[in-house]
Amino acid sequence: MTSWPKLLLVFPLFICIGCNQECDDWTEGEDCVEMRQKFFGTYVGVRTHDGQIENPSDTIQITEHPGGIDKMFFNYYTCQLTSSTTFDIPYTDADITFHVEGNGSGDGNQITIDYLVLFGDTIQVNFTGSKL
Repeated sequence: MTSWPKLLLVFPLFICIGCNQECDDWTEGEDCVEMRQKFFGTYVGVRTHDGQIENPSDTIQITEHPGGIDKMFFNYYTCQLTSSTTFDIPYTDADITFHVEGNGSGDGNQITIDYLVLFGDTIQVNFTGSKL
Protein backbone atom coordinates (compact mmCIF):
# COMPACT_ATOMS: atom_id res chain seq x y z
CA MET A 1 0.00 0.00 0.00
CA THR A 2 1.28 3.37 -0.98
CA SER A 3 1.52 5.96 1.70
CA TRP A 4 1.09 9.51 0.52
CA PRO A 5 2.86 12.23 2.37
CA LYS A 6 0.49 14.23 4.43
CA LEU A 7 0.58 17.94 3.92
CA LEU A 8 -0.44 20.03 6.82
CA LEU A 9 -1.12 23.66 6.07
CA VAL A 10 -0.74 25.96 8.96
CA PHE A 11 -1.96 29.50 8.67
CA PRO A 12 -0.31 31.92 11.00
CA LEU A 13 -2.67 33.18 13.62
CA PHE A 14 -1.69 36.30 15.46
CA ILE A 15 -3.46 37.13 18.63
CA CYS A 16 -2.65 40.37 20.30
CA ILE A 17 -3.41 40.38 23.98
CA GLY A 18 -2.70 43.67 25.70
CA CYS A 19 -1.31 45.26 22.58
CA ASN A 20 -0.80 48.97 22.76
CA GLN A 21 -3.26 50.63 20.48
CA GLU A 22 -2.42 54.01 19.13
CA CYS A 23 -4.21 56.70 21.11
CA ASP A 24 -5.15 60.20 20.00
CA ASP A 25 -3.10 63.15 21.19
CA TRP A 26 -3.48 63.92 24.90
CA THR A 27 -4.84 60.44 25.69
CA GLU A 28 -3.04 57.48 27.23
CA GLY A 29 -3.34 53.93 28.46
CA GLU A 30 -5.08 50.85 27.18
CA ASP A 31 -8.42 52.65 26.99
CA CYS A 32 -6.98 55.92 25.60
CA VAL A 33 -8.20 57.99 28.55
CA GLU A 34 -7.65 61.76 28.50
CA MET A 35 -4.35 62.51 30.26
CA ARG A 36 -5.91 65.39 32.16
CA GLN A 37 -8.47 63.14 33.88
CA LYS A 38 -5.92 61.87 36.38
CA PHE A 39 -5.57 65.44 37.67
CA PHE A 40 -9.30 66.13 38.19
CA GLY A 41 -10.31 66.42 41.81
CA THR A 42 -9.80 68.25 45.07
CA TYR A 43 -6.36 68.47 46.64
CA VAL A 44 -5.46 69.48 50.16
CA GLY A 45 -1.95 70.62 50.99
CA VAL A 46 0.41 73.41 51.95
CA ARG A 47 0.61 76.74 50.14
CA THR A 48 3.69 78.90 50.54
CA HIS A 49 4.34 82.49 49.44
CA ASP A 50 7.99 83.33 48.82
CA GLY A 51 9.01 80.24 50.81
CA GLN A 52 6.94 81.05 53.91
CA ILE A 53 3.90 78.94 54.81
CA GLU A 54 0.83 80.97 53.96
CA ASN A 55 -1.77 78.26 54.49
CA PRO A 56 -0.88 74.87 56.04
CA SER A 57 -4.21 73.35 54.98
CA ASP A 58 -5.14 74.87 51.63
CA THR A 59 -7.59 73.27 49.20
CA ILE A 60 -7.55 73.57 45.41
CA GLN A 61 -9.66 72.15 42.58
CA ILE A 62 -8.53 70.78 39.22
CA THR A 63 -11.51 70.61 36.87
CA GLU A 64 -12.39 70.10 33.22
CA HIS A 65 -11.85 72.98 30.79
CA PRO A 66 -14.16 73.18 27.75
CA GLY A 67 -11.37 74.45 25.50
CA GLY A 68 -9.93 71.02 24.62
CA ILE A 69 -8.70 67.77 26.11
CA ASP A 70 -5.27 69.31 26.68
CA LYS A 71 -6.66 72.00 29.01
CA MET A 72 -7.97 72.07 32.57
CA PHE A 73 -8.69 74.58 35.30
CA PHE A 74 -6.59 75.03 38.46
CA ASN A 75 -9.21 76.80 40.53
CA TYR A 76 -10.22 79.25 37.80
CA TYR A 77 -6.85 79.58 36.04
CA THR A 78 -6.49 77.85 32.68
CA CYS A 79 -3.78 75.18 32.50
CA GLN A 80 -2.26 73.65 29.36
CA LEU A 81 -0.89 70.09 29.48
CA THR A 82 2.73 69.81 28.35
CA SER A 83 2.99 66.05 28.97
CA SER A 84 1.10 63.28 30.74
CA THR A 85 2.33 64.54 34.12
CA THR A 86 3.10 68.24 33.63
CA PHE A 87 1.24 71.42 32.75
CA ASP A 88 1.75 75.14 32.32
CA ILE A 89 -0.34 78.00 33.62
CA PRO A 90 0.10 80.53 30.82
CA TYR A 91 0.23 84.22 31.64
CA THR A 92 -3.34 84.94 32.75
CA ASP A 93 -5.11 88.19 33.46
CA ALA A 94 -6.79 86.91 36.58
CA ASP A 95 -8.09 90.33 37.48
CA ILE A 96 -7.48 93.88 36.36
CA THR A 97 -5.00 94.24 39.22
CA PHE A 98 -2.96 91.02 38.98
CA HIS A 99 -1.70 88.28 36.67
CA VAL A 100 -0.75 84.64 37.21
CA GLU A 101 1.65 82.29 35.41
CA GLY A 102 3.50 79.09 36.30
CA ASN A 103 3.61 75.32 35.97
CA GLY A 104 2.79 72.13 37.77
CA SER A 105 3.23 68.39 37.86
CA GLY A 106 1.48 65.41 39.33
CA ASP A 107 0.70 61.73 39.13
CA GLY A 108 -3.02 61.72 39.90
CA ASN A 109 -2.53 61.41 43.66
CA GLN A 110 0.02 64.14 44.40
CA ILE A 111 0.35 67.56 42.77
CA THR A 112 2.87 70.39 42.92
CA ILE A 113 2.14 73.79 41.42
CA ASP A 114 4.60 76.68 41.24
CA TYR A 115 3.28 80.00 40.03
CA LEU A 116 3.91 83.71 40.15
CA VAL A 117 1.29 86.22 41.20
CA LEU A 118 2.17 89.57 39.62
CA PHE A 119 0.63 92.74 41.02
CA GLY A 120 3.14 95.46 41.60
CA ASP A 121 5.32 93.01 43.51
CA THR A 122 5.88 89.45 42.33
CA ILE A 123 5.02 86.66 44.75
CA GLN A 124 6.34 83.13 44.21
CA VAL A 125 3.60 80.70 45.26
CA ASN A 126 3.94 76.95 45.72
CA PHE A 127 1.18 74.46 46.43
CA THR A 128 1.97 70.82 47.23
CA GLY A 129 -0.90 68.54 48.04
CA SER A 130 -2.65 65.19 47.91
CA LYS A 131 -5.93 64.27 46.26
CA LEU A 132 -8.84 63.77 48.61
